[in-house]
Amino acid sequence: LQVVGSVVYVAAGSAGLKIVDVSSPTAPRILATVATGGTASGVNVSGRYAYVAVGTALVIVDVSNPSSPFVAGSLTGAATAVAAVGTRVYTIVGSQLQILDASNPAAPVLLGTTSSRNAQYIAAAGTQVYLASPSGSHYDPNAGVHILDASVPTNVVAVTQIIVPGTVRGLTVNTGFLHASDSAALLDVIDLAP
Repeated sequence: LQVVGSVVYVAAGSAGLKIVDVSSPTAPRILATVATGGTASGVNVSGRYAYVAVGTALVIVDVSNPSSPFVAGSLTGAATAVAAVGTRVYTIVGSQLQILDASNPAAPVLLGTTSSRNAQYIAAAGTQVYLASPSGSHYDPNAGVHILDASVPTNVVAVTQIIVPGTVRGLTVNTGFLHASDSAALLDVIDLAP
């Protein structure tokens, strides 16, 4: 889910995208539901669009009016996680990280791909992409958090890999810090300053 002001956007599985008004926390109310045509497993809101990862596609929903959203476009592919910065969209599709230009939401353009490093969770800030790979073993070369530079989408560069105490289960980035939740009952705070 993602919170924007007093509105929560929820990737609600087979129920699609749920948009919930939480301006009164003791009485939340559903503003709208959008059928996404698959199992919604991730959502990220950037500007007027919600980017929803579903089992069959990346679905782009215009949420400029949260009470009256509509599907503005989609791109076929089994997207499982998504992050967006402006009109640049990063999505995990199978074993690939796809980098998209969604400046025309009706026809998103694939700019480049690279290995997803078995990631299941993703976050982004600018052209930096953060992947969480919840491997069952710290000896797995894909385990932990990967930081990638996607400033050139056709030549994504691995910046570093960070091994955390447990198995990574989620990521968020905010004001120079990356927060990773893991199965060791920890919240790992990673300073992104050079």
